[in-house]
Amino acid sequence: MIRVSLIKGGTMAKKELTMLRLQEIKRLIGMGISYRKISQSLKCSRNIIRKIKEGEIGQSKESKPLPAPLWTLQVGWDDVLKNIQDGHPIKYIWDEKLRDIVSYTNFWKQVCKKFPELQSGTSTHREFEPGEHCEVDYAGKKVEWVDIRTGAVNDAVSFIGVLGSSNYV
Repeated sequence: MIRVSLIKGGTMAKKELTMLRLQEIKRLIGMGISYRKISQSLKCSRNIIRKIKEGEIGQSKESKPLPAPLWTLQVGWDDVLKNIQDGHPIKYIWDEKLRDIVSYTNFWKQVCKKFPELQSGTSTHREFEPGEHCEVDYAGKKVEWVDIRTGAVNDAVSFIGVLGSSNYV
């Protein structure tokens, strides 16, 4: 917490400038909103807003990000990155190595912090020989169809299959 007078003229007792409020002021400054409008909407002085913009406020030790959780010290991050690059799903890496230590959500958050470049790609490149591999995706509920000759109602399972690297698509 940073203690500053947020009220114009400093007439009120010192109030705490929380990190949330500091981030909101920085966000509004970044959007190009005038000091006057920020001051009116957040009930703080324009001088405080100027100091935040210039870095006089908000650059202290208190605004440093928290260190990573202790469980992250138990993880071989180089091994995790190698497995991801080899095409292994992150969920399987977590299941195999860290299920007993941390939840999947927390593991995923730390992977995103440690390897932000992974967030830009949404697919995994895998190489197969033509015709060697077929991708099949089950489409959910069964579909009813009626045999017009007998009138019997049958269930059909629908799926989509793609033969990768083939001219038979």
